[in-house]
Amino acid sequence: MAISIIGILTTIAIANFRVGEKSDELDLAVQDLVSELKNLQIKAFAGELKDSAQTDPPAGGYGLNLTICATPVCTYTLFVDEDEDDDYDLGEEIEGGSQNFSQNIEVFEFYTCPIGGCASVSDDIDITFDLYQQGITIKSQIVDYSDDEFKIYLKHQKTSETKNIIIFPQAGTISY
Repeated sequence: MAISIIGILTTIAIANFRVGEKSDELDLAVQDLVSELKNLQIKAFAGELKDSAQTDPPAGGYGLNLTICATPVCTYTLFVDEDEDDDYDLGEEIEGGSQNFSQNIEVFEFYTCPIGGCASVSDDIDITFDLYQQGITIKSQIVDYSDDEFKIYLKHQKTSETKNIIIFPQAGTISY
């Protein structure tokens, strides 16, 4: 009888550990993405040079390109906005700029939240930080979302748990 009880308790403990481990995986992905965004913000606002061959900081600043993704491995790209258009173009990648989320993490949804409610955004987005504007620009290929609160939702594919990152472009803040 005692062996059965110990077996049941061990099974419950292992199951809870695995759920907690998956939750930690999502927390880590959110923290990593926020860290990347804040590092880009610091580089841009400090006027950091892209490389030692440059004498001026990139005029368009630094940015991150992100796409809604549910494939086994989702990626994002870090870039320097060379042409000052506030979006990512091929060839603007920072060396080592393509980053992977862990295998079970997907970029689930984007929301823009103007006064009066939130609306889903289905396009990929570019988040740029510019030395001269000292703000955050968020835009898709068509729409500029820089006046509104913006939310990025990440989801764990196995547990369906979601966490969000909130960006306030006008205030220049990023939180989760």
